[in-house]
Amino acid sequence: MIKIALSTGEVSGDIHAGRLAAEIKKLNPSVRLFGMGGEKTRLAGVDVGIDITAKGTVGIIEIFKFLPSLFLAFLRMKRLLKKERPDLLVLVDYQGFNMMLAGYAKKLGIKTAYYIAPQEWLWGTKKGLLGVASAIDKIIAIFEDEYKAYKEAGANVVYVGNPNLDTAKPSMSRESFCSLVGLNPSFPVFGIFPGSRRQELDSLLPSFLGAVKLIKKRVPNSQFVLALSSGHFEEKIVRAVNDCGTDIKIVRGKSHDVLAHSNVSIASSGTTIMEAAILDAPVVMAYRLSKLSEFIARKLLRLSIPFYTMPNLIAKSMVVPEITQDSVTAENLADAALMLLTDKSALANIKEGYRLVRSKIGSPGAVRRAAQEILGELRGKI
Repeated sequence: MIKIALSTGEVSGDIHAGRLAAEIKKLNPSVRLFGMGGEKTRLAGVDVGIDITAKGTVGIIEIFKFLPSLFLAFLRMKRLLKKERPDLLVLVDYQGFNMMLAGYAKKLGIKTAYYIAPQEWLWGTKKGLLGVASAIDKIIAIFEDEYKAYKEAGANVVYVGNPNLDTAKPSMSRESFCSLVGLNPSFPVFGIFPGSRRQELDSLLPSFLGAVKLIKKRVPNSQFVLALSSGHFEEKIVRAVNDCGTDIKIVRGKSHDVLAHSNVSIASSGTTIMEAAILDAPVVMAYRLSKLSEFIARKLLRLSIPFYTMPNLIAKSMVVPEITQDSVTAENLADAALMLLTDKSALANIKEGYRLVRSKIGSPGAVRRAAQEILGELRGKI
C-alpha cells in the first residue's frame, strides 16, 4: 500500500490540505493518508493523529506561548515518520514547523513535497529561498512569481495555479442567502471575518465590533453577518457579539456566501482577502502584530514588503484597502467600509484591480493538478 504523510497546522492550512487529500483519494482511493491536520483533513479521509489547528498565530513573539504544544506535536510527527516510513511527506503551509519536519524526513530518506510553500519568495531572504529550494524535493507553486523565484533558486518546482479558484464560489443566490440568514436583501449587508487564530480575535475583534456600531449609527438600515471559520473559538465570538449590543448574524460554513453577498466586508489578513478578489467582493483588510513583533520584523530582521495582502502584492498596487497596526481602529475600519459602500469611484477601482489579479492566478483545477503532481512523485510505486 502506498503511504502518504500529511502535515499542516492552522485552520487555513487544514482547509487546503483537506481539499488536496480529497483529490488524491479521488485519483487513487487505495492510497493511505495519515498525519497532522484538523477537521477538514479528517473529513477528507486522512487518519489525523495530531491536531494543533487551534494553536495558530501570526508574528514572531506570539508563538512562544504555544511552544510546548508545538514541540510535543513535532516529536509525535517524528515518531510517526520513523515508524511508518511513508513513501512521501506532503507539507501544507505552516512554514516553521514543516521546514523542521522536512529536515528530519530528509535524514530518514523520505521524499518531500510542499504545497502552499514557504513565502520566502515574498518577504524572506535569498538564503531562506535557497534553503527551501534545496530542502524540498518538489515545490507545488500556486503563484507565478512564487514559481519563478523558486525556479531561479534551483528548486524542482511546478506551477498549478491558485486553489481558491476551485472553491471560492457562493452556494446560493443573494436572495436565498438573505432568506436563510434573516436579512433584507434590499438593505446593505456587511460581512465580518475576524480570523481563525486566537491572537487575531483578541487584537481585531473588538475593533471590528466597534466598526459595526459606528456603521449602524451612520447607516441605520445596515445589516451584519459574521462568518465563523471554525468552531474552535465559537463561544468566545458569540459572547463578544452578544456584548456588542448590535444585531449580528453568526454563520458557520458559509464564508463564500457571506463574502459574495455582502456589499462590503471587513476581514483579517489571509485567505479571505484572496477569495474576495476571486468573488469580486469589496473588502477592507485589517492586520495587527504586537509592537515587539513589529519592531523585530522591521528593525532587526529588516523585513520590508510594500503590501500585506496577496491581491495587492500580485497587482503591485493598493487594490484592497489595508489598515494595519495602530491604524486599526473602529473609526478607520468604518470609514473605509462605508467608502466602498457609497463611493462609486472607490468601488470601481477595487473591481478593476480584482480583474487584474484574477488574470494572474491561473485557471480552475489547481487542486486536481496538485494532486496529480503528488501522485506523479510516486511513479513506479503505484
